[in-house]
Amino acid sequence: LQFLYFIGIMPYTPSLEHLGYDNWDKIYEPAQDSFLLLDALEGDLEYLKENPSNVIVEVGVGSGVVSSFVDHLLKRVGKNDHQIIGIDLNPDACVATKGTYKANTVGHGEVIQGNLLSCFRPDSQFIDIALFNPPYVPSTLEEVHEGGITAAWAGGPKGRVVTDQFISQLVPLLTPGTGTLYLLLIHQNDPPEVVDLLNSLGCTASVIKERRYGEHAYIVKAVKN
Repeated sequence: LQFLYFIGIMPYTPSLEHLGYDNWDKIYEPAQDSFLLLDALEGDLEYLKENPSNVIVEVGVGSGVVSSFVDHLLKRVGKNDHQIIGIDLNPDACVATKGTYKANTVGHGEVIQGNLLSCFRPDSQFIDIALFNPPYVPSTLEEVHEGGITAAWAGGPKGRVVTDQFISQLVPLLTPGTGTLYLLLIHQNDPPEVVDLLNSLGCTASVIKERRYGEHAYIVKAVKN
């Protein structure tokens, strides 16, 4: 696969060969939504190159594939002094991500078991890039709090309970002027409403990519003003 990437036949994807079937019963396996997010990030490479990227935080890190991909993109454009932080409530996801960071030589990678961004001091304004492929499937509130693999997909009413909580925590943590969020949503989440929410909180937000693959999925990019 790496050979096919280098000769331009196949896009680069971080190695997950250290993970097997037993892992995918416990953590979210990268799927078409994950690859849409990777495509959006690669398409925004010039922006990532020109803007600060000292601290990258992926919430709901799962296997660690998205933040490992960002590490690869930044190294590709000569940026090597960044820190990657992966956060997940699921301890199995934390173990898997540590393995993914090691397998993909993410040199400054840290994994934290925690609930969204509650592990950080509010208003600390230090996050340059935030990544979130949230639990977006509309569900009951009871399912949101079940934990385990259910927590990877159950988003509550409109699939927005976790996403809205995350946004309220994140905006005060973004670096002013350049702190950037890449967020995956589906049609049932009402992306225009999420864009309006981010704008009302002091960001400039828009949909930068969308794709249909059974779901109609969107990538929202928001930059803190």
